Amino acid sequence: MKYYLLESNLLEEQKRKNRQMEESYAYIIEFVKRVSDSLDDKRLRTRIEINHKHHPDTVASIHECITPYCVVSLGADETGYYNIVYSINYQATELIGEYTLSALVRGINRYMMDGYTNEGIEHRVRINSLAMDIVPIFNQLLEIGENDWTRIMN
Repeated sequence: MKYYLLESNLLEEQKRKNRQMEESYAYIIEFVKRVSDSLDDKRLRTRIEINHKHHPDTVASIHECITPYCVVSLGADETGYYNIVYSINYQATELIGEYTLSALVRGINRYMMDGYTNEGIEHRVRINSLAMDIVPIFNQLLEIGENDWTRIMN
C-alpha cells in the first residue's frame, strides 16, 4: 500500500500539516526551478519531476525533483505523515558555484522554518546527504525518458 493513502486515518490537525508539507514542497521546487533557470549550462537547467503516485512500485515517495546538483522528495511514512527529504550532489560547488549552492540550501531551509509555515513542520524535513553522487541517477533517468509518472523539464 502507498503510505500517502494512510492519511485518511489521521487527525485533521495532521492532515493540515500534510497540506502545509505539500505547499512547502511546491515552494521549494519553484525555488529549485528559479535556481536552474539562472544557470548557463542547459544540462544543469534540466529537471526531472516524478509523480510517484502514478508509479506502480513506489510505496513512500509522493513527488520528487531531480537535478544534477540536488534531489528533493516529498514522501509519507508508514503512519501517513508527510516529510521532505533532500540531498545535494557532492560536486554541487563545481557544478553551480558556491554562491548559488549557498542560496539553494538557504532557500530550501527557509520554507521549513516554523516562522514561515506557522505549522511547526521543521521536524518533518531532513537532509539525506550533502555528498550524494546524483549525476549517475540523473543520467539514468534521462536515458529512460518520460513516461506516465516522469517529466523532463528544460
